[in-house]
Amino acid sequence: MLGIITTHFPIPHFTKLGLPEDTFAISCFRDPVKRVISHYNMLLNYRANNVNHPCMLTEGQWLGASFDDFLTAIPDEHLLNQLYMFSADLDVAEAVERVAGLSHFLFTEDFDRGVKQLNKKTGFPICVMHRRSAKYLAVISDDSMIRLREKLESEYIFLDHVRKLKNVAGDA
Repeated sequence: MLGIITTHFPIPHFTKLGLPEDTFAISCFRDPVKRVISHYNMLLNYRANNVNHPCMLTEGQWLGASFDDFLTAIPDEHLLNQLYMFSADLDVAEAVERVAGLSHFLFTEDFDRGVKQLNKKTGFPICVMHRRSAKYLAVISDDSMIRLREKLESEYIFLDHVRKLKNVAGDA
């Protein structure tokens, strides 16, 4: 039986699901700046179009009047979500160790190849069926981009280590 579970909660929560030890676990990583800006644009789109999405109860409050307001308000566990997913303490070494225990991981920047590798590992003919396109694109100042990049430094360090894992595994 094939079952799919998706989560953005840290792996300590994932392990509490009681899944069998031989569960095939995968993760997909994205450039942190692109991920945060995409999330910001999604929230702006929801607000502009009065989308009644459950995330807006909490995350809508982070928007404020500017991207800088958003960066000030967003909690670290959301800003550094990819790191947090593997370490509730935002510990890079712990997160890398947990990623090393996954069955497969891939990067959005090389998504098609990652899916082909996944197909080879699983024997399933998985194909890409949905790709989102941006409908709302905020204009973000150079200073705000610098601030964002600085706040995401630990997540970039984490992903650099994850890419090295990928190279060691021969999947690069």
